[in-house]
Order: sequence, then C-alpha cells, then structure tokens
Amino acid sequence: MILDVLLPLIEEGSIKTAKAKQSLADLQALQKEIDNVKAAKRGEMEQSAVMLLKKIEKTDKAMLGRIIKKF
Repeated sequence: MILDVLLPLIEEGSIKTAKAKQSLADLQALQKEIDNVKAAKRGEMEQSAVMLLKKIEKTDKAMLGRIIKKF
C-alpha cells in the first residue's frame, strides 16, 4: 500500500544518484512482485470458491440457492 502512494509521486528527474536509481528500480520490482502475488491469490480464491460451490450444488441445491441469494 505504501508503494502504491510513493511510486507515483517520484519524478524520474528527481532521482540523481546511482544508489537512488537502483533503490527506485528495486521498489518498482518489489511492487510488480507484490501485484503478481495478489493476482495469484485472487485466482486461487476464485478457484476454491467455485470448487466449493460445485460441491454444495451436488449435495444440497437448496443450500446453494440460499448462499447465492446472499450475494
């Protein structure tokens, strides 16, 4: 969340030293890694939810209907 705020505030021209440029590159790489983990987690959650709903559908269609109505 902090990177979501900080990275857009940094102007390319404001980075002067090689160390600062490397730190910025490291932060950007970290942000990409975080985004990839979040996307993978969302995909896993969706898969798990679908699998559970299919299992409920096979065993108790009325329960599935009640669950769906809640959303």
